[in-house]
Amino acid sequence: MKLFTKTIYYTLLFLNKIPLLSSLLKKTIYFSYSVVSTNMNFLYEVKKISYPKLIIDIGVYRGTPDLYNTFEKSFFLLIDPIIDDLIFRPKKYSIINKAVFSKKQKREFYMFKDYGANSLFSNSKKAVMKTKQVETITLNSIFKDYSKQYDSIGLKVDAQGSEYDILSSIKSFPINLDWIIVENNISSRYNNFSNLSSVTRILDLKGFKLVNILQPSRPIIPEAYECLYIRENINYLKSI
Repeated sequence: MKLFTKTIYYTLLFLNKIPLLSSLLKKTIYFSYSVVSTNMNFLYEVKKISYPKLIIDIGVYRGTPDLYNTFEKSFFLLIDPIIDDLIFRPKKYSIINKAVFSKKQKREFYMFKDYGANSLFSNSKKAVMKTKQVETITLNSIFKDYSKQYDSIGLKVDAQGSEYDILSSIKSFPINLDWIIVENNISSRYNNFSNLSSVTRILDLKGFKLVNILQPSRPIIPEAYECLYIRENINYLKSI
């Protein structure tokens, strides 16, 4: 078995040196990994604790199918300055074609070869392909417009480096916000302050506790983790 494993390992290393095969190999590994390590099982447990009437999805890119399939009865607010790549859509949704940031303004939006990495911040590891001026809105304004219409809310933030800016600008979250899912950077990908430690600290001060790390962003050395935070007065152990 050890010989077989070593053979596979060194074969993959060799194939990885061939540019065309390397690209195909990475795409196959990442696709397989995303299917095998789905979040849906854990999200079903979250659903037992809170099934929000509204879920705000900040940073959509191609969509968040695990979330949409698990909470299929929820209404989704999809927010992203670029919606051209949106493939997966929930049953009930509305789109806000803007970026979310700590203040309302016009900002430069950096676009990379990997569009999933597009950000309001430059990336220390990726070359910028082009930039675009986009309008930004605040999370405060989103809550002001929507929170009173629904008795329960969930929030997902995957804003490629803007997570801390978005969440730290909130003085207090609406009392009907039950949980928050954040993609937190582990490595210093973007030229800013947003990472797992800074986001967890600010959310803890605002009454949301880190209860689980859902899924890394890649199968080998992760750049980011999706983390689940639940309001501190919710007994998340009751579903066990």
